[in-house]
Amino acid sequence: MTDQPYTDADLRAVAARLHAGAARDADERIRPAVQRQWGADLDIDQIDEACDEVTSILDRTANTSEWAINLGADGLEPSSDVINLDNPHGPFVRLHFAFHPDMAEEARQRFVLGVREALIKATTPAV
Repeated sequence: MTDQPYTDADLRAVAARLHAGAARDADERIRPAVQRQWGADLDIDQIDEACDEVTSILDRTANTSEWAINLGADGLEPSSDVINLDNPHGPFVRLHFAFHPDMAEEARQRFVLGVREALIKATTPAV
């Protein structure tokens, strides 16, 4: 047993709260970011509108802080591979992947392909 008053889970929980708080504290950074990106092309009303849109996107963003902290703490790296299961209205389920850095790219691709094929098989109606 460690002589510290906290566990690994405690450290991860604090890190996740800090990570999530960074998005909530973005208000004062939105306007400068929008102005840097489009300030020369937009008037003040358009800048306000763009800031409102960025805020709206942040408000709808899933809090993946705990997930992200656990990936990093476990030494996993996010992959750009994504599998979407769509319905007529757009994405219904989205799977993201993270792999250990020692896993070869070919093995990662085989894994993602295997998951994709299994999902297609599981969600395709029998004929």
